Amino acid sequence: MHMQVKAVIFDFDGLMVESEGIAYRVWRQVVAEYGSEMSAEFYRKFIGTTPEETVVEICESLGLPISPQELQQRYWDQRTETMCVEARAVDGLVALIDDLRQRRLPVGVASNSPTSYVERVLEALQLRKKILTVIGSDQVKQGKPAPDVYLATAEALTVDPSDIVAIEDSPTGIRSAIRAGMTCYTIPNRQLADEDFSQAHQIFRSMSALHAHLRIVLKD
Repeated sequence: MHMQVKAVIFDFDGLMVESEGIAYRVWRQVVAEYGSEMSAEFYRKFIGTTPEETVVEICESLGLPISPQELQQRYWDQRTETMCVEARAVDGLVALIDDLRQRRLPVGVASNSPTSYVERVLEALQLRKKILTVIGSDQVKQGKPAPDVYLATAEALTVDPSDIVAIEDSPTGIRSAIRAGMTCYTIPNRQLADEDFSQAHQIFRSMSALHAHLRIVLKD
């Protein structure tokens, strides 16, 4: 397979960091403060959605006595602090990013999470300096599955979307990258195992397997 690759853009949560378990735990803690509970099944429906969509649905479904805006602030403050302490980069991620940088390929992050959260966790992981640009859904009109966040990241990298490989872990993110005109590789999020990932151009079981494939693609 021959293709022109001039940049790589990563999704963040669940792909670069093992965050979904932490995210669910924080949500359970936050809603418990208001006398409510959240099941794992209920939580899974929000993986890949925007923060704004998530808090509105949670407030309405659980009948919480707090505004969506207040809930969003409460949740992301607690999640950011927890992630900065507990989060770990997924196996193979640092090796892939270092390889891309050695090849002088710019690396970006396009996330449905708030930009400040992504920036702080990347700093805690000592990865921020290796990422050229970070765009969260708070910087665009519409989050994933709309293409806005990927298009904004491509613009910041000054690379045409057709020359970019996007790496995702959810069908929502895959749709976003495809709509932006990018080649999309996926490492399916284990919590979304029953969903359809067939829109992705390639599916991999691990970051290391994806890296091995990219080395072949990038070979002169």
